[in-house]
Order: sequence, then C-alpha cells, then structure tokens
Amino acid sequence: MEKQRITLPTWHELPDFGLYLDQVISLTTQAYAADPAVAPLTAGMINSYVKSGLVDRPDKKKYSRAAMAQLLMVSFLKQTSSMDSLRSILHPGEEKDTEAIYGQFLRAYQEVSAFLDSHPELSSLECALAAALCQTACEKRLEADPTR
Repeated sequence: MEKQRITLPTWHELPDFGLYLDQVISLTTQAYAADPAVAPLTAGMINSYVKSGLVDRPDKKKYSRAAMAQLLMVSFLKQTSSMDSLRSILHPGEEKDTEAIYGQFLRAYQEVSAFLDSHPELSSLECALAAALCQTACEKRLEADPTR
C-alpha cells in the first residue's frame, strides 16, 4: 500500500490575516490528514508551545502566518525532536526569519519524500537506521552551530 503524500501549504498559501485557535487547529489537522503518524494538535499543545517560546504569541487571540508555519513544522518535527532542538531549529537567530525557515522545511520535506518514494526497496530497518543517523547528525549540528 502506497503512502499518500502530504501537500503542505507554501508560505504565500498560508492566510496573511490572523486565525483564531480553532481555525489554526483545523488548518494543521487538514494539512496532515494524509499521515496518521502526525497527531493532530490540541489547544493545550498549542498553548504549551507558545508558553515555551516555540511558537509566536497570538495578537488579540489571533495567530499570525509565522505562528501557523511554526505550528505546521512543530506538528511534524515533534515526532523525533526535543523541545530544545525544535526551539533552536525554529528560532536560530536574527539572520533567519520564519518565512525562510518554513521554505527550507518545505524543500527538505519534498526532497526527502521524493527520495523515499524513489527507493521503495528500502527495508524498515534501513529506514529506521537512516532516521537514527539523521537525528544524530541534527543534534551534532545544533550543538556546533544552532543557527545552521
């Protein structure tokens, strides 16, 4: 059975006006509906991400385009990354803004997905090993230079 590919919105496809919490939950749930491994976000999770500094605070209860992009990234990356790692990835420094980071996330997602789609012969063991090696490489890069 072939896994259905997720199609995430580009930066310019994200609403450029604020969304309320229930609308943000709906947007992230729809984005990852094709992948049952990505658990839907709850209001409590989003509030926790905001309090911990992972996601930008809402303005008058409305979440910005940047916050929506951050939540889309957190939704997927929380499966394998710690909160500290996510904070370093999403907020690496002043030289990178959320639009650039989200664009990099989308490009990397598409490239890795295309690689996996073009290599159906990879076993579960090989996929697990690749995931572990990538996680280790990510942690080493974050330790060496969190802005990378």
